[in-house]
Amino acid sequence: HTGHLYQTVYGDILARIIESVGASVDRASFGGDVGLHVAKCLWGMRHTLGGELPEKLTEVESDVFARARWISQAYVIGAKAYEENETAKQEIIEFNKLVYSYHEHDEHNTPLAQIYWTTRQ
Repeated sequence: HTGHLYQTVYGDILARIIESVGASVDRASFGGDVGLHVAKCLWGMRHTLGGELPEKLTEVESDVFARARWISQAYVIGAKAYEENETAKQEIIEFNKLVYSYHEHDEHNTPLAQIYWTTRQ
C-alpha cells in the first residue's frame, strides 16, 4: 500500500538532506521489493504502459514525487484489479512468482523484468 511508498520516499528524502550537508549515510534497507503488493504494482505498471514496454518508462516523469505518484497509481490499479477481476488476480499471482524468480536467477532481460528492476531503483 502507499504507506510503504511513503516511508521509502520519506526515508530517502531524509538521507539526501543529511548527505547534502556532508554527512555519510548508510541506508539499511528499502524493504518491500518482493511480495504480492509488488506484483499488484507491477501489474498496474504494465497496464498503464499499455503492455510489457520498458522503453515507455522514459515517458514517466523523473521528478521523485511525480514518479512516486505514478507508482502509487499503478498499485491502486493493480490492487483494484486483483479484487475485482479473477483473470487479473491470476496474472498478479504469476507476477509475484516472477518477481521472486527475478531475484533468484538475477533475471534482467525480459521486458517485464526490465520494468521491475528499473522502477525499483
